[in-house]
Amino acid sequence: MTALIMLVGLIALFILMMRWLRSPAYADWAKLAKLYQTRLKPPKNLATMRSGKVGKLTYNGTLNLAPTTQGLYLSTLPLLRFQAPPLLIPWADITQVEKIAQLYPQSYRLVVGTLAIVLDLPCQPLAAAAPLLEKHLSESSALQESSDAQALPIKRLTKDLLTQVAAQAQNSPRLRQNYNFHDLDERVQRFLNIMQPGTYVRPHCHRPIAGANRFEFFLVLQGTLGLLVLDQQGQVIHTERISAQGFTCGIELAAETYHTLVALEPDSVMFEIKEGPYNAQTDKEFLSMFPQEGTPEAAHWVKCWEEFFK
Repeated sequence: MTALIMLVGLIALFILMMRWLRSPAYADWAKLAKLYQTRLKPPKNLATMRSGKVGKLTYNGTLNLAPTTQGLYLSTLPLLRFQAPPLLIPWADITQVEKIAQLYPQSYRLVVGTLAIVLDLPCQPLAAAAPLLEKHLSESSALQESSDAQALPIKRLTKDLLTQVAAQAQNSPRLRQNYNFHDLDERVQRFLNIMQPGTYVRPHCHRPIAGANRFEFFLVLQGTLGLLVLDQQGQVIHTERISAQGFTCGIELAAETYHTLVALEPDSVMFEIKEGPYNAQTDKEFLSMFPQEGTPEAAHWVKCWEEFFK
């Protein structure tokens, strides 16, 4: 009877935990994870079991955090990590810092600029990062003042942006990272795709959209990529080496063409243009004979495709 009561209690606790994880408040960590999920081992200076806020949700004694040279490392309890994976947020993405003296213990309020998500974190574990934050904030303030003075409706593609997104790609389980200059409902989709060696792009084509030409234009700005065109049976029928320094630095791919890509150099940067709008559920048609991402079979196919470019 005691064992049965314990089992029922564990099931109830699990259900409550799942409801909590899926609450709207928890969505802020999920948004951060899309950009900043990391596979790095916890830093040696990790401060554990601290309290703080990530977005709208308060974590009481369940946060682990550490400043690193790459950025702010955040994690939570091991039981929650299947829904709340560890994060590494680059310092360059923290656009505002404020010291909240009225809280105890004293806290820093950090704003992750691209998502406008607020983090309230205890000061003491972040003391070593204060010089980094102050330097970055000083530079950001000067840039913002200049931008405000000009009041120009422009978006910049800078070396700093490439470095930032490349670091996100390196820390991503997918080994690649997008940076969009467009909104998903716009007709002209324009974005960076930074890829690291080993990334797996499941062979696919883009489904037709009424009134749209589903071409894709790839322009390599840095590094080298290998493009492979496949038939409906999954056989490679054509390859192209696309390189920022090579003979071919860009290519347009016709609509409804099955293809995949491999990164042949670290931090390879591709600028893509295609017609939208984008719908993640209907955009791609995959070749079913190829495995999904994150499987051992996927890594095998990447090695096979890389052989075409040796």
